[in-house]
Amino acid sequence: MIKEKLTSLDIAVLVRELNDTIKGGIVSNVYMSNSIVLLKVHTKQGKTFILIEVPKRIHITKYEYPIPQTPPAKCMLMRRFIRGKRITKITQPDSERIVIFELEPENIKLIVELVREGNILIVNRENKIVFTLKGLKLKDRKVIVGAEYKPPPSPFIKLGKIDEAYREVIKGKGDIIRNLITKLGIPPELAEEALYRLKIPKDTRIKDIKLETFKRIIKEVEKIREEALTNTKPCIVYDSNNSPQAFFTFTPSYLKDVKIEVYRTLNEALDEYYAKLIKLRMKKLEENKLAAEKERIEEEIKTLERRYESYLKRAATLEKIAKTLLELHHLIRGIKYGYETNELTR
Repeated sequence: MIKEKLTSLDIAVLVRELNDTIKGGIVSNVYMSNSIVLLKVHTKQGKTFILIEVPKRIHITKYEYPIPQTPPAKCMLMRRFIRGKRITKITQPDSERIVIFELEPENIKLIVELVREGNILIVNRENKIVFTLKGLKLKDRKVIVGAEYKPPPSPFIKLGKIDEAYREVIKGKGDIIRNLITKLGIPPELAEEALYRLKIPKDTRIKDIKLETFKRIIKEVEKIREEALTNTKPCIVYDSNNSPQAFFTFTPSYLKDVKIEVYRTLNEALDEYYAKLIKLRMKKLEENKLAAEKERIEEEIKTLERRYESYLKRAATLEKIAKTLLELHHLIRGIKYGYETNELTR
């Protein structure tokens, strides 16, 4: 399955890279291109574009995207609030799939939520929402202009106390890897790598996992996470057809017989990964269009061939009728003028 969205680990690494790259930069403009928002940031190194596509991704991009001549109303509103502001800090609250840009002056925050359906919000110093890409009234919170900002509630069990977390996790159904992902919110690649290193089959039933084994798994997960944060080795994984399948912040040892391409930064890996994915999908779309056009032409040819056969049959029938009519004509003339019938048909 192709990886579509950034995980909490990806975001942790990304936030560290963004702080190293654009912290202190000035947001000089905002652009919108379909589902993509682009922030133009000026730093000492020059201009940098931050691409945001909720709920999938956020990263620095070197690629150009089509920008409408007339900015959408939402784009103009974003410009009003954040253009000219300095980025003082970029954070990830509680290891969630959320990125917060703290901006000065005026102490405002640009919040990028990659959870659920995704959203982009701007919050003022009083923690009131002044802009939202998507206005929502949900059961657990209101995401509308004027409302107090509340982060989306986490659906995952907190790992504050391992024993308590374990008691909650073993109430689940199915295998260990599914519960690590859905109950604890551990990124799939992180869960799979930890189980592989510990030689624990990922299809082991959750109810067969003992407390000590659970502790070992969590310890290994934290170890790999720390490795990814301190010694990041961003990479893209390709299938046998050389199509991009996933991106990682570390080199996964559980994947065998795949092509792995390593990058200097996660931002570079993400930029290339999604660009290649878009090109691949455009190619498939074009191939599908060509296949559909070919099918349409072939069906049209078959229809013309059927019509041709029908016309041939009609022509043969009309030829027989014409011959019969001609014979009748000669017969009538023979009767009228007294010719012999056999003379008429010679």
